[in-house]
Parts: sequence; C-alpha cells; structure tokens
Amino acid sequence: MTDPRLRAWATAHARSAGRSGMHQSAGTAGAIELVDQETWLPRDTAIRALDWTFLEDGRPALACSDGASVYVLDGETGAIMSGWGTPTAVVQWWRRRKPDADYLMIANGDLALLFHPHGDSPERPEIRAAPLGTAIQTVAASSENSLFAAAGLSKEVVLFRLSRSHGLTRDSTLLGHRDWVVDLAWCRDLLASASADGTAKVWNGKTGRLLQTLDHRGWVSHVAFAELPDGTMLLATAAQDGKVRVWNPLTGELIHTLTGHMMEVSCVAWTVLPNGRALLASSGYDQIVRVWDGQTGARLTESAPLGDILHAVIWGPTRDGRLRLVAGGAAGGLDVFTLAIDTSTAETDSRKAKAAKKVKPIKSLTADSVPLPAGVDPNLRSWPLPGDLIATTLKNHTIRVVNRTGEHVFDLVGHQGLILSVEGYVDAAGRFLVGSVAADGARVWSDISPHLGGIESGPRWMRGSAVDDGVGVPTGVAGNPVEIASSRESSFGQMRSVAWGTRPDGDVILTVGGTAGDLALNLSRDRAPIRHRRGQVTSVASAELPDGELWLAIAVPRAGIEILNSRNETIAMLRHTPSPNAVAWAVLPDGDLRLASCGVDGVVKVWNAEDEQVTTLSGHNKAANAVAWAVLPDGRLLLASGGSDAVVHISNGHSGKVLASVTGYGGPVISLSWEIRPDGTIELWTRSSSGTDRFEVKITPPLPPAEPVKPAPPPPIERVLPGSIAAGLLKLGEGALWPALGLTADLISLTAPTIGTLHDPQLKAFEHHPGIVRLRALAWPEAARTAFAALLLAPLDHSPIFTPPTDGSDVIETALAHALTTDPIRAVATGFDLDQLSRAAYGITEQTITLLSLIGSQTAMDDPLLPLRMNHHVPQLPALTERQLRLLADHSHTPDRRLRRSGGGTLRHTPGTAGIIRHGQPTHLLHTDLALPVDLFNLRSLQSQLLYRRHTTPQPPVPRPLTLILDTTPPTYGPAEQALRLAAHALTVASWSYGLEPILITLTDPDQPVPLAGIEQLLRMWTSRTLEAPHPALEKALDTASATARTTVALLHQHAPRRGHAASSSVPFVTTRHPAEPVGPRAGNAYHHELPPSPGGADLTALINALLLPGTARQASTRPRP
Repeated sequence: MTDPRLRAWATAHARSAGRSGMHQSAGTAGAIELVDQETWLPRDTAIRALDWTFLEDGRPALACSDGASVYVLDGETGAIMSGWGTPTAVVQWWRRRKPDADYLMIANGDLALLFHPHGDSPERPEIRAAPLGTAIQTVAASSENSLFAAAGLSKEVVLFRLSRSHGLTRDSTLLGHRDWVVDLAWCRDLLASASADGTAKVWNGKTGRLLQTLDHRGWVSHVAFAELPDGTMLLATAAQDGKVRVWNPLTGELIHTLTGHMMEVSCVAWTVLPNGRALLASSGYDQIVRVWDGQTGARLTESAPLGDILHAVIWGPTRDGRLRLVAGGAAGGLDVFTLAIDTSTAETDSRKAKAAKKVKPIKSLTADSVPLPAGVDPNLRSWPLPGDLIATTLKNHTIRVVNRTGEHVFDLVGHQGLILSVEGYVDAAGRFLVGSVAADGARVWSDISPHLGGIESGPRWMRGSAVDDGVGVPTGVAGNPVEIASSRESSFGQMRSVAWGTRPDGDVILTVGGTAGDLALNLSRDRAPIRHRRGQVTSVASAELPDGELWLAIAVPRAGIEILNSRNETIAMLRHTPSPNAVAWAVLPDGDLRLASCGVDGVVKVWNAEDEQVTTLSGHNKAANAVAWAVLPDGRLLLASGGSDAVVHISNGHSGKVLASVTGYGGPVISLSWEIRPDGTIELWTRSSSGTDRFEVKITPPLPPAEPVKPAPPPPIERVLPGSIAAGLLKLGEGALWPALGLTADLISLTAPTIGTLHDPQLKAFEHHPGIVRLRALAWPEAARTAFAALLLAPLDHSPIFTPPTDGSDVIETALAHALTTDPIRAVATGFDLDQLSRAAYGITEQTITLLSLIGSQTAMDDPLLPLRMNHHVPQLPALTERQLRLLADHSHTPDRRLRRSGGGTLRHTPGTAGIIRHGQPTHLLHTDLALPVDLFNLRSLQSQLLYRRHTTPQPPVPRPLTLILDTTPPTYGPAEQALRLAAHALTVASWSYGLEPILITLTDPDQPVPLAGIEQLLRMWTSRTLEAPHPALEKALDTASATARTTVALLHQHAPRRGHAASSSVPFVTTRHPAEPVGPRAGNAYHHELPPSPGGADLTALINALLLPGTARQASTRPRP
C-alpha cells in the first residue's frame, strides 16, 4: 500500500476500532509466542482466582476458584485432582520450608482457611485463622517466615503468625490505606499491598514499617513480586487506568509503565526463565493476555480476545520443561497456553557486540559540494523534506517548498519572524507533516500527502491540540493559519528546535525546545499540549524504538541531558558539562540506540542505551552547535558535528574516528541534517550564518541502492475483524456512506441481543433507547444488523477522513486489513454528535420495524442499504403487532428464480414410487416397448407381456402463476387491511420460492398491473391506499386481470360489492372482516376463502396450498366459522 492518503484513511478507521493502524518494527516480536491453546474445566465455570505450585511428590498443581468451589488440577493434564465446595474468591498456595509442605489458602467470609491437600479429611481445614471482623478479600503468606497476611474491607492489613502447633495467632496490624485492600503479595520479608485508594504500599513484614507508597491514577487491583538471580526484586502493579507498572520496591523508583490494555488491568504474574530473563503476564477487562519483557518493558506477545473479562492469570512450569500460561475469567473455563521461545531472535548483548564488529569498515570518505536546485537561494536556510522536496525560507518569512528540479510546489505562509528550523515527517499512517519554529512560535502543516504524488492541492493548517483525532483533518484551511504556540500567547519564550515522533498509542507529537522549556504538541483532539518547563532548552531529539516506545532527549543548559519517555517520565539524566547545545538520536538496524551530544566546550559525546558514554570527540576549537547521525542500512554510522569554529567534522559513528572535515564557512555552523536517497547517494546539508550548503558524501565501500520492499500481503480481513462488520462497512461505502468503523461496530453490537464491549463507552447510554430496543427485539444476525447501523448513521455528519481517496474496492479492503493487524489501543473518539444519533434513534418507529420485517434479514444481509433507500415508505406502513411481525419473518425471502421451479412443467416423481408392472394405462408404456415392431407389439399385448411404469402416489402439484387484486379502499382500513396484505404477502413470497412473479392490481390503480419482482414492488402492495369507493374500481381491476391470462385472486373486504361476480376456479375470492364486525353469510363456494381478522401461520399456509398449489387438498374455508 503506497498511497499515503489511503494509509491515513485506513488508520483512521483502525483507530476508531481500537487498533493503532501503524505497523512498527519487528524488534523482538516473534521471540515469544503463545501456542497450543487448550481449555480446562467447563465453560460454565467462571474463574475468580488462580495459583500454581509443585506438590511434595513433584507434580505441578493448579488451584482455582469459581467463587463457590475450589478445584486442584493436575498441571500437566488439566484433570481435577480434588475439590471442595467452599465459597471463596481467593486461592493461594503456601509452601512452608519447615516443615516442607504445601498448604492451600482460601477465604471464607471473615475466616482465612488453610487446607493440606494430602490431609486425611480435605473437607475440613487443618488450620483456621482468627476472624478479622470483616469479609476477607485477599490473603498472602511468606515462604521465608511464618507470617500470614489477610486484608479486607476494614482498610487494615492483619498479620498472623503460624505457631508450631499449627495455630494462627494475630501478630500485628498495618495501617495506612484509606480504602479497602484489594491484593497482597510477599517477597522475602517485603509485603506489598494494593488498595482501592489508588496506592500500592511496600512494608517490612517483620517490623511492620512502611517503606514505600506508590501512587497510581486509580484503583490498584493486583500486585506481584519477581526476584531475579542476582537478588534484584521487581514489583508489578495492575491498575484501573489500563496500565501495568514495574517498580523497584526498595527505592520506589518507577522503572516501566506498560501500556496496551484498553481497559482495567485485573492481574499480573511473573516468571523468571533459567537465563535470568523476567517475563510479566497481564490480563484485564479487554479480554486479552499480554506478555512483557520485565527488564526492558517491551511487549512480546498477546493472545486473541478470550471472550469476556479476565480475572486471573498465572505462569506454570511443568516437569518436562514446558512453561504454561493459564488465564481465567467470566467467559468460564481455563485458557491454557504453552510459551514458545524463539532463541534465534533473542539476541544477547554479546551477540549484538559481535554483530557490531561485523559492520563493514569505512575505508575512505569524501564530501563534495553540490549546488542547490534552481530556485533555492544558497544565502538562505533550506532543509530537505520527505518525498524529494526541499523547504527554503524567503526574506518575507514564507517557507517555500520546491522539488529537486527547483519547481515551485507550494508555500507555507504565516510566520512573522526569523525561521529557525523546519522538519518534515511521514507518520505510519502516511500523513506528510511539516513542523516549523520561528521567532514568533511554532506551526504545523498537515494534509501535504498529495504532493508526494505530484497532485496539486493546497496544504492545510492544523492546531496541535485541536486536530480531528490525529489522522489528518485540520481545523483550519489553506491560507488561514492557526498558530500552535508562540511567545506572545503562551509566554513560552523563543523556540529553537523541533522533533517529530509517534507515541506507542499512535498519537503523533511535535516536541519543541525553546528559551522557556520544551513543549510536546499532541496532534489529536483529546490531548492538550504538554509543557515540561524545565528551564531553557537548547535542543530536542526523538527516537522511535523498535518496541514502539518513544524516547525524547532534551538538552538543558547547565543541567545536562534529560531522557524522557512518551509519558513524560524521566528515564535518565546524562551529564554534559559545562552545558550541552544539541542532541541527536540514532536507532541502529539491530534496535540498539546511540545518542550524540555536543556542548559549549566543543566536545561531542556518544552514549549508548545503557546511558554509558562510549566515545568522546574533541575536534572543535569553539562551541559545538549541531550534531546529526546518518544510519546506513548496512549498519555503518556517520556522525556530523558543526560548531562556532565554522568547521564540520564527519566521523565514524562506531569508532569516533574523524573521516573528513569541511571548512570555509562564513560564520558559525548552526544546524545539520542527512539525507540517504534510494539510489544510495548520501547527502549532508549544513546551515550556517551565511546560508545553506549541500555535500555529496562518498564512502568506500559505497552504499548499494536500496531494494524495494514488498509488503507482506495482509491476512483475510475476517481474521482481524469480524468479517460481517468489515464487509458491512465496505457495502455501506458502495452507497457513499462512510462512517467510522468503530462507530459502525458499536451500533452493530448495541443492537445485538447481548451487547458486547463498545469502543466508545458513551454509546452505553443508548442501551435502553426506545429505537435501539425495537431494533434489538428483531434478533437479526450480526451481518444483517449493518442495515440497522445504516439507518442510524445516515443522518449523522461524518468526518471526511473516513471517506477513502480512491474507489478501488480491492485496494480499500487491503488497506483496511493492513491497518487492522496492528497493536490494540484505546479506541480514538470519532467525534460524532450524540444529539444527532439520539434523533436518528427516535426515528426508528414501529413502522420502521414493519419495513425491516418486510425486507427480512437475509435481504438486508445482501444489501444493508436497502432499508435506508426504502425508508421513505415508513410513514405509509402500518405498525404491526408482534404476532404479525413473526408471520412476516416466516414469510420473508428474497425472490430467486432458481429455488424450486419445476423445470418448465416437467413432471416430477416422488422417490420410491416408480416401478415396472405388466398392466396399466397406454400412456404409462415404456418407451422401449413403444418402439417395438407392430407385429411384435400386438403379440406381447395379447400375452400381457408389455411393460408399464407404475405410480403409487400422486405427483406433487405444479404451482400456478397468480394475479392478485388487492382491496385498498376505506372499508378495509385497519385490521382487515393488514390481514389482506399479510395474505397477499405470503402468496407473493411463496410464488417467489417457486420462481414465479405474481402480478399486483390494487383498487388504487385498477388499470395498472404491476409485476411483483422484488422488495420495492412488495412495499407498494403494503403502502397503496385510496379514498375511492370499491365500485367501480373492482370492475376495472377484474377486467385488467383477465388480460393477464392467469388465475386471479381477489383479496376483498367481506362486504365489497361483487356485482354478480362469484368465486370460481379462475377467480377465487379471499375475504376478511374487522374483529368487531359480525361474520357474514357463509359463501358455500369452494373457491371462496374466508380469512380471519388475525390470521395465523396455519391460515396462511392453507391459503397458499389452496391458491398457489391447486393439486393439494382444498377446503371451502381456511378455518371453521366461529
């Protein structure tokens, strides 16, 4: 998918449906995988708690609770080893070292119970804790000592001590939480507690001293310790805000904040591999289990959604060396995975070092000056942009963008001061963004992507804090600039440098450094700019890591270099004395990092990802003002630095050796940038006080031309989103209706009999809306409910970002599938108007339900826009009862001539009834006997040796085409009208099933026969009315029907004037009455059928058999007279 506009469109839909839409580098992805999924326990067993251990006999054992019972399962087979009918939401193994024994701890009300699974009487606890006086929510015991902790709704943590006689005595009480305690965990003498007060606390279990209070932004639901082989302890916390945090429990330092869960995280669990690698599993309300690298914070793998909220997850090693991961929750049963580790992709530091040594050496390097394109003034500052474009500043502070030949492409107008920096960026969605800073502030331009393909259309402006959900729709228009920030309006000071980056959740940010701090501008509506305000900032740089994380480096005078992640959390502080002037990141092909910094002392320093200084370059005689990396595809590194000494040094980024120097500038070098072109050409752009220079850098061995990368084909769209929803969106698009995919999916879910998880929680308010309730009552399948979404979405105003830039259905589906195979995120709000949706839902009336019932779910599945196109008939349709709607559902089929037609009248034989006999009718003679010579034929006839076909049952009747005359005059208005239309509807649908098209003649238009070929004509039958009297319209209708040469069925009110016409085989009558009317005189005619005011399914079936299939047994009336 090469069209950036198409990528931006697909990303917008993906983000509305909770996917980032942006593919990231593989990094360590694939090194860890969850395979061989199994299901233990029945699906009707909802799981609340899990724990794993090895029993005394060496068997792995899994304990679990469903809230009413406790089960112990064999950890290798899943077989139930034992169980107790004890209500509890807590299960935890306790292995005591002295004596070496396993106890299973549970909580029953305000009592903590300990079971010995090998005891003689497992139904009775061996140890019983003293009552806490409140319901116990969690228990934990230390394997290092005899301390047992329990907590509940009293906000206290109570410690018990296990005596030699196996009795439990209250030891101490830990106070400090402001709300009830949710979870407890031990590691050596440390006890961690999680609370609904938004904190986790770390205590010394022996002394009761509070060591750390770890603040969160909401309810803390779970805590878990890990102890590494070197003795290091890690503490993981799960929180209501959807984040997992990893802490140093001794210092309280926040090591990692792991994002990815879209809802509350309910559980975390650690395992430490034999090589010392710590893996962290997490589960939550988004139904997904995720596995993280506990030391790096990288997300390694995740499961598919497991059907409902997950309450617990646990690691479980087995005796044969396998590592299981078990998850349980509201969906019932246990989902058991085996962890597969691909050691070929898990590089150690030593292997990375060896790989670095294999990088080709740079034997020589030259830098030759190359003239700038025509139209670019070398005396002004210029910057290379993506897409072979060049941005140059004009004297009137306009940014002019030209192509490589110097042809003018567009202008970016709006700055009123000296332009200091311009940076282009193409995000993963394909948006081409330009950010600039000048003396009057910073600006961002978007929607420049068409210029990548040479399409001439003006760029748009956007305000970083007010862009429509971050996918490219600006709030301003070309020629009407909107300023993001400036020293005048924000007192932010003069801005100096910019850096682009993409957060793990897909949001694009522009980081700006200036004299009053640095500012992160979020290009999405729901995020405001972030002002760090750390004092003056001389330079900012960003690095997008292979795992999707974004790191920022900020040069702060006299303070050093601060490293931040995308959540504004400080990772490290690097010391560059006396003061740093510029910073630049390099992300190597193997995922490793390098950071370069330069300062007023003229020294250039290089740092690695472990914050260690690896190289120092001291080639400048005055202050070094700029640094820039060139990361070559083969792993070689070039580092350029420029300073106030009017010199640019080009060095080997790995060794620090200076390869070449460029001199002759008329003043200090201010900034640098590299560009590696597809043909292998390396360019260095330098900007000094005297203007801009461009150099072609040639290295030996040279860089080969880049090979075009063919993207892997996307999986079938059904694998990344329910196929009916994606297919439904594409069908809506065929009618030029392009709502957000997430909103479409939510409305399909909202109208389901059982509402699933919604991407936009505010739609939950529509659950009991009358219109939504009416739609839900139809109980249509998911694919058909796209028609419901169309009715609700058509009146809404939809952002143009959801309309694709091309009409090719194949490329549209491919783009959408690519975008939906990305990481899950919290769904981005689509910005629809709730009032508009409410009004659309109120438009779903009982007559709308009649329309949908007439159309039927199968037809709507094939054409979800049909109800919308037919919606103008709704005011004329009747409001049917539930009984009548059920009848319509039983008689709603799409006309299909291939269904049951009997081959143009060819007689059919019932299987098993054909045979050969020696007597019968001449017409039943076999063809072989008819072909005999006359003499032989006569001889065999005299001897009774001729062969005949035998038929012991009558042949199925052949349906006959019908012409329907429908009474639409005032005497039928009300129940009689609906009964007659139901009968006509049933006859029409039955005819369609045999491949026949009835003809309709209404008393509204008695001289116009209308073939009933589809739903549109069927709706005419349901909506046609007239105020004229039945006579003479009926006479005209009968005359018109006679010309059709078909059997004519007259559907009339029982008192309709028939003027001497009597029912006959060619013109049968169907009459009905209103419920309050007395029954008229009995017709006494086999071709006159009386239909009750409220016909049932049996009545309609009998009518079909009598009128459409005349060979079946016919009755004088469809039911006895009351």
